Amino acid sequence: MKKFLCLSLLMSSAMVHAADWTPVFKPLEEGCVGDSPVLSSITEQLITWQQQNDGSARPIVSKNAQQGKYRNVPQNYLRDMTPASIKKMNLGQDYPNYYTHIYVGLKNAQLYQLPIDGFAQYVDGENGVSGKIILFKPMTPQNYNRLKKIKFKIEPDVEFQGSIQKAPNGQVYLWCDSSM
Repeated sequence: MKKFLCLSLLMSSAMVHAADWTPVFKPLEEGCVGDSPVLSSITEQLITWQQQNDGSARPIVSKNAQQGKYRNVPQNYLRDMTPASIKKMNLGQDYPNYYTHIYVGLKNAQLYQLPIDGFAQYVDGENGVSGKIILFKPMTPQNYNRLKKIKFKIEPDVEFQGSIQKAPNGQVYLWCDSSM
């Protein structure tokens, strides 16, 4: 009996618990313009701008984010975060795939009690396009319908509004465009 109890304690301490990222992303429900302090800290560290020969600037992943070094992020979230990279999004023809997407994969993370793969900040250096995408892991139709019931408010001044979408390939994501 003692061996079973010790083994059970060892196994439970080794289990990884999913961090709840809902407090980090929940402000996006308020018209896509609000950030939690954690999300604001992360997104400020993701992108840097590289000057081009023609005088324009293009967004690239910052060196620290490429190395997975994120300052001022609570440890429970930092444990989940992978180094940032540029990732092509394949979410269908209604989604702007041609912008630069700086992606951060998340290990053992949940949003609205559902597992998520990661999130991306997308930008375009020329026209002020920007926004966030949160990618969910595969889910049941029941969970997708539950997500669709979340009420995303419209930001009154610029009419930004988040939404839960499903790509033709089945990928479920939260899209929050905040382009100016």
